[in-house]
This record gives sequence, structure tokens and C-alpha cells, in this order.
Amino acid sequence: DKRSLKPANIQEILAFGYQYPEVQRKFPIVGLGLSCEFRGVRDVPCLGSGGSYRSVYLVCWGGGWYASCRFLAVAK
Repeated sequence: DKRSLKPANIQEILAFGYQYPEVQRKFPIVGLGLSCEFRGVRDVPCLGSGGSYRSVYLVCWGGGWYASCRFLAVAK
């Protein structure tokens, strides 16, 4: 709030991955602006890669974060 930023939602995460695919290959990029509950677990979208391919998947909100994770924020 102090920086006039908000967590990115799924549309913003996907747009970022489209515009900056090389960043997605370096770091998992998490969007905390949208979550869903699946089988009793709260998940958020994440961009990642497996070497030659890029992916989008859901990660558990409460499972802890790897040090390599980045969290995308956008202007309010």
C-alpha cells in the first residue's frame, strides 16, 4: 500500500510471462492477487520453467516459499 502496489492476479502474471519469458526461466514468479481453494488447500498461480519449456501452475499459499521465488506486484 505504501508504494501504491497490489499483488498481481492471474491475467497480470500471464501478461508478464508473455512479455518477459527470460525472467520466468530464471525464477518462479508468484501472483498473490488471486487464490483458489482446491481440496482444502489455498493455492495461488505461479510461472515457472523446466529448462526448455515454461509453465503456469498452482502452488500452495501456506507451504512456505523457496528463496528463489519472486512475487509480482503491479500499480494500483
